[in-house]
Amino acid sequence: MSRGHPEAKAACRDRLYSPRVGFRAGLVKVFQRYVERIFCSQTRSTSSIHARPTSSRSKKQSRPVSLIEEENHVARQIRDIYSSRLRAPPTPPRGRFLAQAVRSERLRQEYTLTLPLPSGRASLAGDIRHATSTIDLTRFLAGLPGIAAPTIKKTNPEDLVGRMFPPWATSCGARHVAACFWSWLCVLDDLTENKDTRIALENIVSILSRSPYDPLPSSPLAVSLMGAFHSAVQTASITNQNPLDPVDPIREPWKEVFWSEVATVARALLAEQDLDDQKFTMQEWLDLRVLTISARPLLVLLQASFGLPASSGPLVIGPLKNLPLILGLQNDILGFDKDFSSGNPLSAVQLLIRDGMDKKNALLRIVGLHNRLVMEMTVDAEDFDGTDQERDFVTAASRWPNAMALWMVSCERYK
Repeated sequence: MSRGHPEAKAACRDRLYSPRVGFRAGLVKVFQRYVERIFCSQTRSTSSIHARPTSSRSKKQSRPVSLIEEENHVARQIRDIYSSRLRAPPTPPRGRFLAQAVRSERLRQEYTLTLPLPSGRASLAGDIRHATSTIDLTRFLAGLPGIAAPTIKKTNPEDLVGRMFPPWATSCGARHVAACFWSWLCVLDDLTENKDTRIALENIVSILSRSPYDPLPSSPLAVSLMGAFHSAVQTASITNQNPLDPVDPIREPWKEVFWSEVATVARALLAEQDLDDQKFTMQEWLDLRVLTISARPLLVLLQASFGLPASSGPLVIGPLKNLPLILGLQNDILGFDKDFSSGNPLSAVQLLIRDGMDKKNALLRIVGLHNRLVMEMTVDAEDFDGTDQERDFVTAASRWPNAMALWMVSCERYK
């Protein structure tokens, strides 16, 4: 068996993922307690992909509270992934969730994803803000290298953003930047599947480490990689849709926060290249996955669109604490056939298979965890108490698993 997560290999070898009774069940419980102690005391950190601390405190303490909490939530779910008795999600209450039937053609396995209901006008408390839903990417696409066009055509970012950012409730400026970001990200993601792209990624991280208002370096590489996206952010407006005196760049508080979150995504993509295919653990992968799935930059745009102060702190706490993980698991689930065919090891499902678990059991185990987390988040979001703006933000974001899943199911990129 290949090298990998020791607890996973033990579980697969002894078939601990199946319930047992009697004396063997007692051994299972002892093993579970042992694994939990390991994870509680040795949770790994992704501090290397974030800014270096400026004080003598530990790396964990010096990092933003929201990211530390995110990692703690990830560690808890990893214990469930490798538990001998993964908690089965309860039956979704009728009328509150969508059951999306999906089939893995590679495994000839059908499964059901539990999803929140899509966003609707009645689900948001605030006033209707903008009725226009059209996203015009003509100018943005004209600034990209010609090689990017096929990727963006297969990606169909307008469809995803239209689902994630309800046009009757969110800013057209937010939707435009979100579509530009997602297009740029998919091109970058395809680029980084080739391990020989470190120089390009390092250039991107360097640019993103500056202010979004700073001019781009004049090198052809910088302009090719970042020119169109940088311009889209500089000229966008979320807080003022029709400025009387338009300026270039338009300065709005959300831009610095958004740019910083995009930089974190780029650093995580760079860190992915350092993962050894046979050695990295589920903890290492999911610590990066909750960042590379790129929920946080999009949440900044949603936050600004609902008129909330620009801040990284409250993005994924409270009801949304597991949103990045849900979206990351969802991407690994729905992208499994493509990952398996191409031999891409960067997937929670692929990791379980690498460590010896049966392919169908591995897929269904991640599906089960995803479904439970979706139900917990949706219920927590419904119970959330805050201002109208805060409730609208939480409600809209909590529907994103629906938007992402239905986009992926229909997207040519994943076929």
